[in-house]
Amino acid sequence: MWIIQGNLFVHFLSIQFLLILLRNRHFMTKEKKNILLIIPNIGFGGAQRSFINLYHLLKDHYQVYLVAFNLDAEIPEMPRDIFLSLEVPEGNSLLNKVVLFFRRIKKLKKIKRQLKVFASISFMEGANYVNILSREHDSVIISIRGSERESIKKNYDNWLGMVRRKFFIPILYNKADKIVGVSGGIQHELVNYFSVERPFALIPNYINAHGIAQQAAQDIPATYQPIFERPVIISVGRLALQKRVDHLIEVYARVKKEFPTAKLVLVGDGELHDELVQQCIELGLKHYTFKEEKTHSLDLDVYFLGYQKNPAPYVRNAKVFTLTSDFEGFPNALFEALACNVPCLTVDCPYGPREILDIPLLEQVNYPVKKHNGILLPLFDGSSDVYEIWKEQIIKQLNNGLGFNQKELEDSLERFSKPRIKQRWIETIG
Repeated sequence: MWIIQGNLFVHFLSIQFLLILLRNRHFMTKEKKNILLIIPNIGFGGAQRSFINLYHLLKDHYQVYLVAFNLDAEIPEMPRDIFLSLEVPEGNSLLNKVVLFFRRIKKLKKIKRQLKVFASISFMEGANYVNILSREHDSVIISIRGSERESIKKNYDNWLGMVRRKFFIPILYNKADKIVGVSGGIQHELVNYFSVERPFALIPNYINAHGIAQQAAQDIPATYQPIFERPVIISVGRLALQKRVDHLIEVYARVKKEFPTAKLVLVGDGELHDELVQQCIELGLKHYTFKEEKTHSLDLDVYFLGYQKNPAPYVRNAKVFTLTSDFEGFPNALFEALACNVPCLTVDCPYGPREILDIPLLEQVNYPVKKHNGILLPLFDGSSDVYEIWKEQIIKQLNNGLGFNQKELEDSLERFSKPRIKQRWIETIG
């Protein structure tokens, strides 16, 4: 009898213990940490694409919230309702900009406090400042996607550039908990030019080679297919000063004199569209632009096709891909062109191309250097010699193509595989 009662008592306690565990099962499962990804605006630039890609990379491991200063621009391939908007527009005067800057800080601090954020990761310089100054109890991580030095030199050659170089970047960036850069050149620049010495994590963008191959296998719209029956030189990117498409058009004008059937295709749009069209006219190059109602024909030279949601099929069907930027961070377009198995000619700009091609040189090149289906070429300095080097290399690719080792290329791109890059981010965030 006592044995039966004892067994019943033990059984009763076991049931009660299980009920307690079920009521408190949230203690048994590891809750996801809340993290913020912060960016000034959403659009179709390289930083914005990397921002969206990082969300997809981390959302299974963390509870990820996306924050933008405002949602005025179109959001590519993302539902608008997953964003938290600070609802602070861009200022139109110096005083207005200062007022709005502090308003962003105040609103972001409130979000961090309400969500009990574990880590905040910001993209682009303006968001980096706001992230640092809105610190609560979060780990502040700033992500640098390109050369701050070159950006200041090209876009802010005035008193504002001096303030950024002497005060904002050296003082504020040194208050970040960690800095993530997409290339080793960025770390070298921060230390030697801005005196920023914070824990640095080198995390490049990842590449989904299989996904790019699937995208590249899609058809080009029928209206543009005839263009690619001729030898095509292609460039993909914003029509902005940094990208120096004007240099490419100058090179193409020289190529055409010796290779008259070659076409130049520009995929992308931007503020320099009209200026580049005018350059074509002045060089005697016949052009088509998506902004005009006229239809294109095969007797034209330069084709402005505008922004394309999936540029991979265009790249795959080209004879040669070109990158002519003054500076980059980690050029996704070059990355993706390599994955499309297209010969790539890229300028040796700061930073990214030599890391992607895995060329460990200390000095900038002044002659062609070949590696992994790509050729590293000199920066444009306005001299005829550099234009001639580019012309000769493009014609060589149009004639013969660039022989390469497929296995060697795949092994090189494996350095940027999704699992490897995800693990680096998780180790950095904690």
